[in-house]
Amino acid sequence: MKKIFCLMIVFLMILSVFAIAQDAEPTLISDDGGADLDDDSNEAYDDVDDDADVDDDVDDDEEMEEESEDAIDYKTEKETELMVESKVGAKIRVLQLQRAILKSIIAAEVIIETIGDETGELESLKAELEVLKDEAIALDLKKDNVEAFVNIKRDVKEVNKAFKDIAKLLISEEDRKVIAQGIRAKIKSSIEHQEFREEVKNIGKELNKERVKKQFEKMGVDNPELLEKIESGEATKEEIKEVLKASYKSLSTEEKKEVREKVSKKVKEKKNVKEKIVTKIKTEYKSVVKERLEEKIKDLPEDKQEKIKERLREKSKNSGEKEEGDDA
Repeated sequence: MKKIFCLMIVFLMILSVFAIAQDAEPTLISDDGGADLDDDSNEAYDDVDDDADVDDDVDDDEEMEEESEDAIDYKTEKETELMVESKVGAKIRVLQLQRAILKSIIAAEVIIETIGDETGELESLKAELEVLKDEAIALDLKKDNVEAFVNIKRDVKEVNKAFKDIAKLLISEEDRKVIAQGIRAKIKSSIEHQEFREEVKNIGKELNKERVKKQFEKMGVDNPELLEKIESGEATKEEIKEVLKASYKSLSTEEKKEVREKVSKKVKEKKNVKEKIVTKIKTEYKSVVKERLEEKIKDLPEDKQEKIKERLREKSKNSGEKEEGDDA
C-alpha cells in the first residue's frame, strides 16, 4: 500500500506536472501536481477565451447562457487557482483576460461592420467591452485581484451574451461565414493581440522556471542549467519530466517521505486559500453586482453611451429586486 502511495506522489509530481494554458502559449508546469489546466498538446490553451471556433462569437452559446447568472462558474473557479499560486500566475490570468476582451471587441467590430445599419445597441455593448478592457488593464497585481478578475470576467460574459442575442437576429447564414473569416483575419493581423500572446509566452516561461525551482527545493536539488533552459524555452516537456523523476528517485526513503509531506501540505494550503476566496465571491455576489453596475454608470462618458446606461440601470434595478426577494 505504501509503495502504491509513493507511486501516486511521483505521478502527481512528475507525470502530471504539465498543464496547458490556451492559444499558442507555452506549456505550463504544475507546481504541486494539482494540474490547474488540461494537458492537451504542446500548443497552449487560453482558459479565458477560446478562439478555436470563432463562429461561437455569433452563434447561440447555451453553456454561456446557463452560467451568465452564476457568481463564479466552474471554469473561472479553476482559473483562480493559478492566481492564488503566485503573482506570476496572477499576471498570466490577467493578461489572458485582457486578450480575451480584445478578441471580443474585434469580433464585435467585424459583426457591426458586416451588419452596417441598425447597430446602435451593438455599438453601445462594444463600448461597454472597451470600458471593461480598461478596467482589466488597470488591475493592480500588487493587490489581491482574484475577486476583481472574477467580476470583470463575469461582466464580459454577460455583455458578450447580450451582444450575441441581438446580433443573431440581424445576421444571415451567409453573413455568419463572412463574419467568422473576418474575425479570424482581424485577430491574426492585430498587433495588440500579438503583443498579448508574446507577453503571456514570456511570463509562462518565468512561471515554469518558478514552479520547477520549487519542486527542486522540495527535493533539495540544485540544477541551474535546467532552470536556464526552461527560462529560455529550450527545455522540452520530456526533458523536465525525466530530470524531476530522476531527482525524486535519487532521494532516500526518509527524504521521499518529506517531499510527499511538503507536496500534500502545499496542495491543501492552495485549496484552502482558493476556497475562502470563492466562498467570499459567492456570498457577496448580489451586492457586488449591484455596486459594480452603479459604479459603471458613474464612470461611463456622457456621449454615445446613453443606451449602456439604460441597460445597466435596468440590470441594477433587477439585481436589487432579486436581492430583496431572496431576503424576504
